[in-house]
Amino acid sequence: MSAIWGFIRLDKDQNELQKRIEECRGKMKQPYEECVIDRFEDTVFDNGFFACGVQEFNERSKEEKLPVLDRENGFVFTADVILNDRDRLVKDINEHVEELANGGLDLAKDFMSLPDGQLAYFAWLIWKKDFIRHITGMFAIAVYDFNNAKFYLFADHMGTRCINYYAKDGVILFSTLSRPITAVMPEKEYGINERFIAACESTASPELCLFAGETPFENVYQVNAGCYIENQIDDNGNFISRELEYWNPLKENKKETGTEIKDYRQLFRDCFFNCVKDAIDTDGNVAATISSGLDSTSVAGIAARILKKKDEKLYGFTSVPLSDYDGKLERGMVADESNGVKNFLSAYDNIDHFFDDCEGKSAFTELERLVHIIEAPVKALSNLVWIEDIAQKAKEKKCKVLLIGQFGNGTISSGDVLSRVYQEIREGHFATAKKQLAKLGEKFGISRKNLIGIMASQWFEKASFDLGLNRSFKKSFDNVYLKEELLKKHNIVDAHRKQFKRQGYNSLATRKQQLSFVFDKAMAQNINMYDTRLSLYTGIMIKDPTRDKRLVELIASFPIEQFCDNAVERRLVREYLSDIVPDSVRLDYNHMGRQSADMGHRLKKYGNKPLFKEFCGNLSQYMQMENVKSLFERQEIDDDNGFDLVRIAALDVFLKENYK
Repeated sequence: MSAIWGFIRLDKDQNELQKRIEECRGKMKQPYEECVIDRFEDTVFDNGFFACGVQEFNERSKEEKLPVLDRENGFVFTADVILNDRDRLVKDINEHVEELANGGLDLAKDFMSLPDGQLAYFAWLIWKKDFIRHITGMFAIAVYDFNNAKFYLFADHMGTRCINYYAKDGVILFSTLSRPITAVMPEKEYGINERFIAACESTASPELCLFAGETPFENVYQVNAGCYIENQIDDNGNFISRELEYWNPLKENKKETGTEIKDYRQLFRDCFFNCVKDAIDTDGNVAATISSGLDSTSVAGIAARILKKKDEKLYGFTSVPLSDYDGKLERGMVADESNGVKNFLSAYDNIDHFFDDCEGKSAFTELERLVHIIEAPVKALSNLVWIEDIAQKAKEKKCKVLLIGQFGNGTISSGDVLSRVYQEIREGHFATAKKQLAKLGEKFGISRKNLIGIMASQWFEKASFDLGLNRSFKKSFDNVYLKEELLKKHNIVDAHRKQFKRQGYNSLATRKQQLSFVFDKAMAQNINMYDTRLSLYTGIMIKDPTRDKRLVELIASFPIEQFCDNAVERRLVREYLSDIVPDSVRLDYNHMGRQSADMGHRLKKYGNKPLFKEFCGNLSQYMQMENVKSLFERQEIDDDNGFDLVRIAALDVFLKENYK
């Protein structure tokens, strides 16, 4: 895996170009010197340069030679890439060996031994833009075509790797991090993206990005999941920059073959096991975050089983509250998931496990450092503190990969009774809907009257949302601290409403709406802004097998009964992984973990509350300062005000660092 960056000038104005190239080479590299990079390489060509900071996560990556400057074939190529399903790709490439040989390439090595960047480049030479239909994995890839004076920048199908760019007036800057771009982009083009900030601060949701492709910086964009950008100068001398979508299963109208799959269980297991197997392809140790939930235990269990066959250990890490935290949560919610984790661990003897209470740390103590790393006004700082702490502790154990399962709610563990009933009703399957609802009542002892009441309540909530009358939705927006005019100016409420209509507002969501969440480009960006940067700054690759393209495509093809049937919710795990996740975890319907439950307690114990007088003057462009002042003058910190204290302080730190 790598960080990539570069500069190209496509127009005919070559005035002081070499001086500009050298300036960008120096300034764009500087932010990456803070990261855990094994080696830096760059390649200068006539009208620009490409660079790569390689992180060596497996043996093959030690042989990675990027960027590629191939004058004979007319391309410059650099990549931040870890390929999956390499066997299939190599088989496809082997069918084009003569074609590659005619291109003057040295084909002495066996393709399976080649590093991922080299394989990806061979795929480009064979299929050009269509290479994206042959490779899969985590990647961001930049290509400059000398002969046609075209530049391409590709994001992978699920958008797992962050890649940013500036493209204007014939000038292109691209980079994994944002700071290399903002350091050298034209000063008149630089600014803070007001719409991004307003959307970010509008709700208590941890999401940073509402408008896919936008970043906190004006004129700096991210390539969306399943897309690539294409830049060129047309015949009239105009600079053209456009983003093209190459993959979106929701838009693909695949014809039904009429052949029913006979063994969904085996199909799911084979695919999921392969995804985990590819995820632990490393020459270092492997770590995993483990909670008492279904997703992390599924990932960790499969990884432990695969590693045991090689007589290797899995290093497990669980975030727990501080020992003196005694907060009370609502019924069914658990702050300390230790008991469930211990039940899971009892089934595996090759997991070396650690409970991590992040002693001495809080969102306040790590505020400036983590905002700098993520390059955004982070709202989920309390969660980020323990995730980053676990990554650092895993690195101390010589781990090079950290497995997570955060996307599992949308894939392997999706499925609930109410959505199943709703889908059946919409399709006119009333008898099936009645049966599924009755099974729920039988399983949990819920009367028919109460079942009808539950459905009616959900239906009323959905109807009121569709009619624009839902009070809960209206109250979800910040009208206390964020300036209300920003919500109106940028149509933030309407954008959120459209998002919910696509993805469903409550449990009464169709399967298409549920999949809309899985393939949402803004969601992909929200995740990669964290995962990519944490990987760069800690030197440990964060991987989520529940987000693998192969698994996502497979699950998208399954009928709804595979996710919930006869009151068995989250069926793919609860039934199909019964040998992986112990019954004590798999069949526990009554408890759910609460991440960072001790946030308020931790904030009071560690770190000084930021003082109002220290705030950046630019904060007043976004916030109602009288209310902010009142918030920060309070003596007590609790769970109710802690989140607002942290997010506003994070915005302040971001503005201080990035306003020019």
